[in-house]
Amino acid sequence: MIAIPGTPIEIHPIILPGGGAAIRKEDRATLTSEEIVRADNYRHQRDRDNFIACRAALRRLLNGAEITFNESGKPLTKNTTFNVSHTKTHAVIALTQAPSIAQLGIDIERIDPKFPHLQAARRHFPPEESTHLASLAPTEIPTHFTRLWTAREAALKALGTGLQWDLDRIAVDLEAQTAKTADQVYHLHFPTIPGFPEDHLITIAIEKSLES
Repeated sequence: MIAIPGTPIEIHPIILPGGGAAIRKEDRATLTSEEIVRADNYRHQRDRDNFIACRAALRRLLNGAEITFNESGKPLTKNTTFNVSHTKTHAVIALTQAPSIAQLGIDIERIDPKFPHLQAARRHFPPEESTHLASLAPTEIPTHFTRLWTAREAALKALGTGLQWDLDRIAVDLEAQTAKTADQVYHLHFPTIPGFPEDHLITIAIEKSLES
């Protein structure tokens, strides 16, 4: 477990079967019938094992609490605010029971040097951000793009709308560590997980309750 300094949030890192972890035989038994159907719908065994391992870990952390979903598909449970993200090899679960945290989102992404970063930035980021990205040294672009992307994903997951929103409707300021929509401001944290690959970036987006 990794604590986020200055917050009541903790992160639980998971090495998935796709990252070399052994699949636990008892994990499948912790899933609901709907989750088992979802797992079995994955085409590749690695993806099935990853889903089962990640969902079983979440079930254990929530002590069996019922998981429901809002109209956009965001998972929810009583008394605990949580969010999950994963790559093909690693996963992270962020959670808190503090009522001061109104919304919470987390995203983990692997830096892909071969991805068309500038093309994607021009399509999904505000013009000033894509222009700044293009001005960086080529070796800096993949990491900077991935950090901007994870910030937006984390904010969208906190908001609970998924990718229904256009990404350019969120303004990200990495220096101020904020992601802003027209109505909300999310505070960003960029934790590192000991033992995780250096090419995996994690961002947490938090909105605090006005009553906190």
